[in-house]
Amino acid sequence: MSWETEIMESQVMWEPDTKRNTHMDRFRAAVASSCGLRLANYNDLYQWSVESFSDFWAEFWKYSNIVCSRLYDEVVDTSKSIADVPEWFKGSRLNYAENLLKHKDNDKIALYAAREGKEEILKVTFEELRQSVALYAAAMRKMGVKVGDRVVGYLPNSIHAVEAMLAAASIGAIWSSTSPDFGINELVKGVDLSQD
Repeated sequence: MSWETEIMESQVMWEPDTKRNTHMDRFRAAVASSCGLRLANYNDLYQWSVESFSDFWAEFWKYSNIVCSRLYDEVVDTSKSIADVPEWFKGSRLNYAENLLKHKDNDKIALYAAREGKEEILKVTFEELRQSVALYAAAMRKMGVKVGDRVVGYLPNSIHAVEAMLAAASIGAIWSSTSPDFGINELVKGVDLSQD
């Protein structure tokens, strides 16, 4: 039997429930209601998102409950082409870390981490993550880190790297990191010491 025949004779193991109330379905219904559109399915939503991308992203902002201290003045200047690199959500002010950590279910797992050479999977809840981020942010503030400062981590991809990145972001600092896997010599080659 050829592999083509085998594929044709195989049974479907699982199909998604088309009646399932997914986030995409809820978003599609919210957009249809808010904008007075007839969006019967995903393809209709997709087509509208391409034809009316500014309206699509305004609706997504609203639907996703993005936390901001200042709402945008304009989603995007649709008269500009992609080559002009238009500014998106002009005038808005928001904090990435605040939005990432806003989960209401404190006991829900926020991070899963596997470590090299270990079988155990570490789990961090949203409550634990918020507490760790707050401690890192307090330590950074105590060291004088403020909005716009650059914070660089030389640490492996780990829970601590995520916590430090979110702490820097919560302050409004710019985060960058590299893993010790690169080694000191390669790291030093990439450092521009001419900057402040």
